[in-house]
Amino acid sequence: MENTRDLYKKPYINIPFPISRKEIEEAMESFFCFLELPEEKKYHINMNISPLHRRGDVGFVHKDSKAGIYDSKDYFHYHPIIDDTYLDFINNNHEIKEFILNAHPIWDAIYQVTKDVLLSLDEGNTNILDKIFDSDTPHIVLRFLKYYYQNPGEYLAKPHFDAGSFTVAVAESGPGLRIGTNPDDLEPVTHEENNAIFFISSNINRILKDERLVPAWHDVVQLNESKSTESFSRWAIVAFIDGHSVGSLSREETHKFNNINTSEVTFMGCQEGDSSFCMGGVDQCVLNDV
Repeated sequence: MENTRDLYKKPYINIPFPISRKEIEEAMESFFCFLELPEEKKYHINMNISPLHRRGDVGFVHKDSKAGIYDSKDYFHYHPIIDDTYLDFINNNHEIKEFILNAHPIWDAIYQVTKDVLLSLDEGNTNILDKIFDSDTPHIVLRFLKYYYQNPGEYLAKPHFDAGSFTVAVAESGPGLRIGTNPDDLEPVTHEENNAIFFISSNINRILKDERLVPAWHDVVQLNESKSTESFSRWAIVAFIDGHSVGSLSREETHKFNNINTSEVTFMGCQEGDSSFCMGGVDQCVLNDV
């Protein structure tokens, strides 16, 4: 593993990940089987673990670039809370049960590697762990993601900061991810065998106040010159990590380049009387449900 202190030099590091490529590919195969199900089954799991945060939704989502602001993709957000909440539904649907059984170990691995990185980064200070893990539903959302084809060189995911405090890019079907600190220094990043990519996201100052940590500005581009026989351009598994009861930046803030460590940002979920909740104080708090 790269030294976690390297996060002070760049916004991402490679970390060991205990789930094998074979297990990851089996999980993705079960996700693609899930995508073949009727709409009413795909959308049946639908809940939220954090109403203050855009990444608190759990379940299936389809987004279409024809809507203007979105990338064309299908994804499912997994959190173990659904295992019991939808127990009967899961047990009565074989494809969904297989998918959930494959997703859970990956979520568990994210839970542990995130703890390891944060303890090392913050030199054993457990306060940062409490902000994330001292909850019955820690804010770790695991995304299984299918991208639709675009023309070569076009975006599969437009440039943005992620909405959480940390992101773990677990695996991908192929290259295309680029990470930097701003639009001018994006560089291709490729997964290493038995590793995941851990990077800093836009909400970092809600978890750990350290000006040396800079969020990762990143995108995903279409590299294939022609469509294959597959129904997708690229797949990926990504986890979004944040504190419990923490608001987040609006989509307008995370999808435009701006120095989000300044006092000019606007958080979702800001509450009057809690000036510490937003950088810049209550005067700059604006409720936003984007």
